[in-house]
Amino acid sequence: MGLLSDLGLLESPTKRFFLQSIVIVSFLFFFDIKINSERLIFLDFLLDKKILNLLFTTFCILIIINGSNFMDGLNTLTAGYCLLILFSLIFIFLNNQIIFPNYNLLLITVVSLLVVFLFNIFGKIYLGDNGAYLVAFIISILLIEISRINYIVSPFYVVNLLWYPAFENFFSIIRKIIQKKSPMSPDNHHLHQLLFAYFNKNKKFNKVFVNSFTGCVINFFNFIIFAFATMYYSNTKIQILIILISIFFYNLFYFILKKKFLIN
Repeated sequence: MGLLSDLGLLESPTKRFFLQSIVIVSFLFFFDIKINSERLIFLDFLLDKKILNLLFTTFCILIIINGSNFMDGLNTLTAGYCLLILFSLIFIFLNNQIIFPNYNLLLITVVSLLVVFLFNIFGKIYLGDNGAYLVAFIISILLIEISRINYIVSPFYVVNLLWYPAFENFFSIIRKIIQKKSPMSPDNHHLHQLLFAYFNKNKKFNKVFVNSFTGCVINFFNFIIFAFATMYYSNTKIQILIILISIFFYNLFYFILKKKFLIN
């Protein structure tokens, strides 16, 4: 679907969302992948029901893959963000006794993303819809399995690793509903676009440089979040606090940038 979108053969966001839902539901059903209900007490009733668990897990993955695609408007942002997630998981695996399913898949994904990241800095290679959907889907499945197998890993640590694309998508939907627009309609009012516009005010710098620099600035912020989250990967209270702090700073930066430099 991502490839068809990149080729201009599947341009409708509504059709893509519908087809994504079918593919994800089918994959989760046939491979019996689900979010562990015992880890999220307040969702126990919902997640104990197989069909509701399937729909909820599908919804979560849809949020992540589409949020990752939103981020792909800047060089290094999506590839760099996904590398931060994978390196955080490798760090925990190497320094703690946790079970890691599909470790070879993780290493293959890391090597592939490193190649894309290096060329993407100079605007020579792009993930596109195809790459963004694929890598976000792989990471989503890996995180669901890691959280299910390793009880010591707080499920909110997984939320922290995925907070930016998830909140980017959720925030965009809420913002468009408030503005009485279709949640599926594209716009250029995302945080990374506002930040790019702010940095791009100085015309002395090359646009490709500003593009990549903006992506690196956002990922540096996420690196700090991931560093603290990874230090306390088993502490749910700290993970929730980190999530709240992350959302606070996202909104703070967004409204400051929107007020100073609103894209028309």
